[in-house]
Amino acid sequence: MKDLKWFYKKFGVAFVILLLVVFLVCIVYDRQNNSDDQTEEILFETEQWEKGYDLPIDQDKKETAEKECLEVMEMIKDVYKNADKGSSLNIVLSDEILEQMQDVVGACGYTVMTSDPYAAMTGYKKMDRICIF
Repeated sequence: MKDLKWFYKKFGVAFVILLLVVFLVCIVYDRQNNSDDQTEEILFETEQWEKGYDLPIDQDKKETAEKECLEVMEMIKDVYKNADKGSSLNIVLSDEILEQMQDVVGACGYTVMTSDPYAAMTGYKKMDRICIF
């Protein structure tokens, strides 16, 4: 007991100050980590918006786009049904089938391009009028 009283008398104030410093360092470190997380989240959201992901859209425009998409899918349904899809679970359509689908969609006035590296974009003039660079 005597040793503890001697320790408290000699180092008590320094010990309390040391505990306060450690406590404050922990608080500052935690706040810094939280602000880094918030900064990363803001940067992520900004990057998503710059790329065009999750942009706000009017409900009317969304419904119109969904309606047009369903109409286009209905147009190419027959081409897709008659396509040779093989027996694999991961269906890969041939370039010829993709070109047929592109022709059907392009004939309706929509801008479309297949995944073929050298494919020409159908309706590119309409796209040029829409895009302003």
